[in-house]
Amino acid sequence: MRESGCGLATQFDGSLGGLDVFENNGAVATGLHVLSPDDETWNTHAVQARFAKNNVVLLRWATRQQGLIVAKGNPKRITNVASLPSLNVATRQAGAGGMILFEHLLRDKNLSMAQLNITEICRTENDTIAAVASGKADAAPGLQALALQFGLGFVPTQQENFDLIVCRKAWFEPPFQTLMQFTASDVFQKKAQEFAGYNTAALGTVVWNA
Repeated sequence: MRESGCGLATQFDGSLGGLDVFENNGAVATGLHVLSPDDETWNTHAVQARFAKNNVVLLRWATRQQGLIVAKGNPKRITNVASLPSLNVATRQAGAGGMILFEHLLRDKNLSMAQLNITEICRTENDTIAAVASGKADAAPGLQALALQFGLGFVPTQQENFDLIVCRKAWFEPPFQTLMQFTASDVFQKKAQEFAGYNTAALGTVVWNA
């Protein structure tokens, strides 16, 4: 966003927290990656009822690979969330998209958060990286791109859709148009290709229109 020169300010928190800010007119757009455990779809269930009467649109930003961040070489031989009850685990805060997926994966293995030794609750993706890199945690839910960027190991769990819900009026204003035009540039495409597990081929596709 700095590189684009769009002038939009940013705030980083969980997906559901971002929707709260957006609903209260504190942002012109918010990113989300919220799994529906009922049918394993992404994001539309979180916005359809809540914003059906608003002048908004849900757009695809990227698909990306979620998983478990582990120490380099995966010395604990972690294969999936079923490996975690005997280990130290860092998690994201409640309402974060990665946390919603993590709890779903635990349920699939008949596990609960109460069965894990939680050493740290992290507010950002970078905090989960730091927890594993420092040895405070043996594993944490997170993104392949960040794990590899910081030289850590990674155990894939599920591909997810990361989307943006955008105020339709703001979409046509110069800041957002500047950002979206930048996403078509060679600079943006080259940077996106550096992030393992990311695919931005469908960026800008309308997922849901209120």
